[in-house]
Amino acid sequence: MLIKISCYVVAAFVMLEMPVTSPSPGTGGWGIPVEGCRLQLATDRDQYQFGDLVKLRVVLENEHRDQLWVFEGAEFPYRIEVFRSSNEPAPLTLWGRIMSSRKKEASNNAVRLLRGQARVDELPMLNRVFDMSLDGKYAILVHRTLPSELDPNAWIEVTSDCVVVTIGRADAATTRQSQ
Repeated sequence: MLIKISCYVVAAFVMLEMPVTSPSPGTGGWGIPVEGCRLQLATDRDQYQFGDLVKLRVVLENEHRDQLWVFEGAEFPYRIEVFRSSNEPAPLTLWGRIMSSRKKEASNNAVRLLRGQARVDELPMLNRVFDMSLDGKYAILVHRTLPSELDPNAWIEVTSDCVVVTIGRADAATTRQSQ
């Protein structure tokens, strides 16, 4: 049975909070704003060799709300989707399955983003969670669930723009370029 491949990546050690000083070549642009919030997804580069860590940078921006409370904790706050060039979801690795099945702990840690502020999160091990071991292109989307500004009892989902990366062997890339 196929499992829909979208998961909450668990464990605080996977998420490193740090600003990125230079723009990334794999920047997909901003996703569509929802209730004044938007996400941008970027990678540290757009081509990887097998075994290279695929590092994501996610920027959550509060465009026009007076304030936005973003909760943190043991449960990783983003839902990530990875698709192969055949439009099939990339399956979770063994480690990814273990991490996504762990009991998620609640947290009362919150960060307040005022109007115009953004939060940058680094996700350094995408291909340790998803099986990205086949040659080819992979499309990546990131989602974040946030409290609704319009309804205090509702939630909204903000989605990044799509970023596409290519994974392959160094000798395969050289062979393709010479043909």
